[in-house]
Amino acid sequence: MLSEDKIKELVKWLKENRNNEGYSEYSYSEGRKWWKILSKNGGSKSVHSFVAKVDSYSKPLGFVKEGDIHKAASWASPAKTARGSIFTPDDWAKTFGRYGAVYLK
Repeated sequence: MLSEDKIKELVKWLKENRNNEGYSEYSYSEGRKWWKILSKNGGSKSVHSFVAKVDSYSKPLGFVKEGDIHKAASWASPAKTARGSIFTPDDWAKTFGRYGAVYLK
């Protein structure tokens, strides 16, 4: 299971590298299968991205590997395709844009 330390490392990176792009705070919350990365700008809070806690399978998403980073489809669910992995910090700059995980090209 993905450790909270790795999520803290990601949130710290976001604060240092994406804070100047409009969001003043980043935080996270733990769910059963996902870590939810949250961004807050003033009084408005939104889901920045999701990170898979464990390997899993679901009908809408298919197979998901531990550490996969997904764009938010809604407040409660991730988008179908992984945008990157939490285990490759060198790629985080390409994985995260101004408002969350990047769109697929």
